[in-house]
Amino acid sequence: MAAALRDELSGKLLDQLLSWSSQEQARWMADLRRLAAYKYDRYEGFAAGERFFESLAGWLGQFPDPDARRRLTSFVRSELVFVSRDEINHVIACAYPDFIRPMLIKRVGDETSTSRFRVHAITSSRAFRSLRRKTLYLGLSDGARLDRLRRSNPELSHEQFWLSPELGDLAISSMRTRLGEAITEQDLEDDPSFREVVFVDDFYGSGFSLLHPTDETGWGGKLARARDHVDTVLSKGPTALLAGDARITVVVYLASAQAKAYMSSILHQFDATWHLLVVQTLPDDLPVSGLEMINLCEWFFDDALIDKHKPNRVPLGYQSAALPLILEHNTPNNSISLLWADTSAQANSKQRHALFPRYERHHQDRP
Repeated sequence: MAAALRDELSGKLLDQLLSWSSQEQARWMADLRRLAAYKYDRYEGFAAGERFFESLAGWLGQFPDPDARRRLTSFVRSELVFVSRDEINHVIACAYPDFIRPMLIKRVGDETSTSRFRVHAITSSRAFRSLRRKTLYLGLSDGARLDRLRRSNPELSHEQFWLSPELGDLAISSMRTRLGEAITEQDLEDDPSFREVVFVDDFYGSGFSLLHPTDETGWGGKLARARDHVDTVLSKGPTALLAGDARITVVVYLASAQAKAYMSSILHQFDATWHLLVVQTLPDDLPVSGLEMINLCEWFFDDALIDKHKPNRVPLGYQSAALPLILEHNTPNNSISLLWADTSAQANSKQRHALFPRYERHHQDRP
């Protein structure tokens, strides 16, 4: 009852802010209510008890120009992309059967001189069962959601998954032991070492944090650190976890077209033997364009957000990706700042209220 009352009061405030006709009010509010019910109210970055309509009213109320408020309402109604929990779970469920499994089928087909179109012959073979079990899945972040990937594909073993790209001695020993047991119990091909490594992550808007060249060390980013671990720990010594012919694949559940193009190019420079698979690529024309929206982003951005972790102004988001994108668990920093840049709790700021406040992984108050 309290939530419905707050929505009603927010609706009355929207009437004042937008000065829309009765026909517009009926049509637009019907759309916004459906979006709120099916998606926007489920945003996990809202405070306890907070709902979309009160956030929308507070957000629009910051813009003095009535035309800007109408433009932003239209944007939220018809241009904003909100990826729900069910949608990302569907993408995760597709990763193995539609992307990873065909990759394994092709490798077995090549190694056994069997046409990859003879799918049943390959997948029922000892060689395929061995390669499937000898594929190691490593999460590049907690967004990899390896629990969901594993549960969506019951033919994979729990012992093939590790939540981070780095494994300690105990984990390596345990995985070798479990793999050796599986080889015996399932009549697989000998040698308890993995022949495929799959690094997994959820989303990239630019791809820069995954991998980028640096002046100091040559390469930076998650994959640079992961390769160091592969080279110095997983592939060396008498207890090496990886076979000599092990291949590396990077699987990303969701990426912008800009990020996919960048990652494909930079990964080839980094190591031409590594491969990239993107399960869902966002459209090329998704980024926000148009002078009006760009000017609104510039006006909204608060320099109080600049700190040692974020030293630059990013009105269009990190790397100027300009994405109109919300993920249910958080808003990417590659999205336009007027969606996520909240300074309402900061002193000496413009007291900006974000429509979908972002949880920052790095923050100056949490060193």
